[in-house]
Amino acid sequence: MIEASTHKLIAIAGGYDLAFAACHLALPLALRWRSRLAKLDPVNRGVVKTLNLMLVLVFAGVGAALAFGPAAVASDQLGRGLLFAAAGFWLLRAALQPVMFGLGHWMSKALLVVFLAGAALHAAPAWP
Repeated sequence: MIEASTHKLIAIAGGYDLAFAACHLALPLALRWRSRLAKLDPVNRGVVKTLNLMLVLVFAGVGAALAFGPAAVASDQLGRGLLFAAAGFWLLRAALQPVMFGLGHWMSKALLVVFLAGAALHAAPAWP
């Protein structure tokens, strides 16, 4: 039988993903996309907006599955696979942070830590 602490950790990982869904919904306003993306051609502007909305959908879907179904996630290989895939997503996102954004700004360093924490948070309950 899976420990209750594992279920809690899975639910917390789901909350983490749901929080990122909300963050990505706020990105256009926070990063002033209306004026900044206006400089891009329509195709590139559309790609940025579409990818962001697709991330919202992925974060919301994975987050809801983990937050509202931790027992189901913990009980089979498919659930563990979902956790490992999410951990891999966050690990890759952490690896891309210094490459794409550098680490000169404090926010970039903070995001690196947040992404590494997300990878660990998703991987921990997936281990046998």
